[in-house]
Amino acid sequence: MRKKYYARIFLIAGFIIVFLNVPPLVMNFAPTRHRLDPSWAWALGYALSHRLQWGKDIIFTYGPIGFLTRPYFYCNHYLWAYSAVFSLLNAVILPFVYIFVLYIISGKNKTWPNLAFYLFAFMAWVFLLPPQSFTWQYIFMSFLLVILVLDYPENNYLFLFFSAILLGVASSIKNTSLIASAALALLYPVLLIYLGKKEKLFIKSIFFLITFLSTFSIIYVAAGQSLLNLPEYFYSVYQIIGGYTDAMSLHGYFYGFLSTLGAASVIIMYFILTVGMLKGKQKLLFSRFLLLGTMLFLLWKEGFVRHDNPHIAIFFSYALVISTVMLSLIVRVGDYAGKKKYYKYLPVSIIIISLCFLLSGGGISILKINQYDNFRKFIILISNKNARKKLEMEQNKNIRNEYGLPYGFYRHIDKRS
Repeated sequence: MRKKYYARIFLIAGFIIVFLNVPPLVMNFAPTRHRLDPSWAWALGYALSHRLQWGKDIIFTYGPIGFLTRPYFYCNHYLWAYSAVFSLLNAVILPFVYIFVLYIISGKNKTWPNLAFYLFAFMAWVFLLPPQSFTWQYIFMSFLLVILVLDYPENNYLFLFFSAILLGVASSIKNTSLIASAALALLYPVLLIYLGKKEKLFIKSIFFLITFLSTFSIIYVAAGQSLLNLPEYFYSVYQIIGGYTDAMSLHGYFYGFLSTLGAASVIIMYFILTVGMLKGKQKLLFSRFLLLGTMLFLLWKEGFVRHDNPHIAIFFSYALVISTVMLSLIVRVGDYAGKKKYYKYLPVSIIIISLCFLLSGGGISILKINQYDNFRKFIILISNKNARKKLEMEQNKNIRNEYGLPYGFYRHIDKRS
């Protein structure tokens, strides 16, 4: 009875913590001193409303349902409502799913040290991960589910199914997520062969691939895209990936230099751990670390191509969360980790380094948002048509003022929206 009582307290406290950190459910298009982000975020909703074809009419890093991670208030109120609800559900559900998966990975250990560790991991997810990095959260969760597949073969189809669905959604939101999807689809069968788990290997690989492609195609068509346009779409993604580094890279300030050294130390420590598992003939641990390392590499590319504070924070926040998984895996093997005590210290060191850079770079979002106003505005807008109309007029005015558009031009767009 006492365990159930404590479990309820933790669950209630968890929901309170999550609701106090829900990302903004309404983003206004206000004058931004010529920054581009609001304009392309608005354009994503406009493109979907008018069934513009990705890869043909529009080429961008975000995909057909990219508007979901940017809940700007458009003249199309349905899209705004969908994106706001999507943000709310993700913020509430994903932290608890992560802790549940971590609990399984840890061997379902319920001792008090482990419960404290789960609480730390939960707080790290809620407070450290960027509020609207849902695509990375989906990708990370997909990698964790495949890690479970390597250890729990009896449930592998269920884990593979949800992993492929998450990748399909992530790839529909942001085109560059297709890289992570391809990496996981290629790594998974190779690691099964390496572990000697060749039973029904072809069926499992095809099942994963078909589930991913089906999810992606269903969303693609539902977003008003033509399947005949897929070759052009994939080619446009290839072009974006090929030119992204040259187009978006930034260089040359002191914090960026320090953060590069910090990221290098994180990657070196991870490399030492992975090689140690390989030398110690810990095949399962090595395979899992290889998956986590792939995720870490993709995050490094995301963070250090742009090399600005928000993108650097993405790398270090996920590096910290990945380290909690690494620590769980190391502690679980017990005897082997006991002989190599520094294996436990390295993930802890990564956590400390990541925290230092997140604190110095402003990457920790503890109760930054006035949640009362966040929810109040959301409720007013979904329940009051006059409030929606008033805000719509304000948004139209802000867009005209920002870009110097004539009134008649925007009125024409407004009528077609």
